[in-house]
Amino acid sequence: MNSKQMEDKAWKLLVCARTVCKPFLWLRDSDSPQRLASELVASLREALTTVVLFPDALSALKHKLFLIYEHALEKPFLVGIGASPYASRLGERTAKCGLLAAVEYARDHKQEFSSFAETACSCNPLDWGQLFDVAYKFIDCLDWGEFVLENARGQAACLALECVELLEAVQKKGGDEVKKEVGDVFYNLMAFCLSVRIQARHLALTSGPT
Repeated sequence: MNSKQMEDKAWKLLVCARTVCKPFLWLRDSDSPQRLASELVASLREALTTVVLFPDALSALKHKLFLIYEHALEKPFLVGIGASPYASRLGERTAKCGLLAAVEYARDHKQEFSSFAETACSCNPLDWGQLFDVAYKFIDCLDWGEFVLENARGQAACLALECVELLEAVQKKGGDEVKKEVGDVFYNLMAFCLSVRIQARHLALTSGPT
């Protein structure tokens, strides 16, 4: 894939993210984002089948998840409280068992997660159901459900931001920076789907490239 093709695909992902984010502008805090799921399916399917076409997309996804997991364990305040040490809302496991127990859980399940992700990201043909399971397991291991699965509006914003960063990487940086941003967009797409309770089977995804 040449740089022009990658830029076209990055723009396509950004347009999909804009379409997904738009209805959330009118969503009240008391409204359930799940009622929007049916109108989001087409854009999410298009985005997922686009991001997987980037060179080494599955490798980028795996590398990004491993990197985030390591970073969270190096700075344990990231486990159970999302991506910010200033967040006041605790993950379900962290609130019930405490931060130290949540970190211990993440450490104990790291190898299991790594093996599962390694298998799913090497699957031939591509198994979308397994990839969604990897995203869910990642969120569970780090106890980020409160900030991902229960925060669809926040995930929509993250998705738009990551798509902007991917486009900028394609246009200005290239190489490893593109791969890093592909991993971010890939994970955030699946995380957003899970936040509005959309699973791989609802998207009728085909196996795609391997």
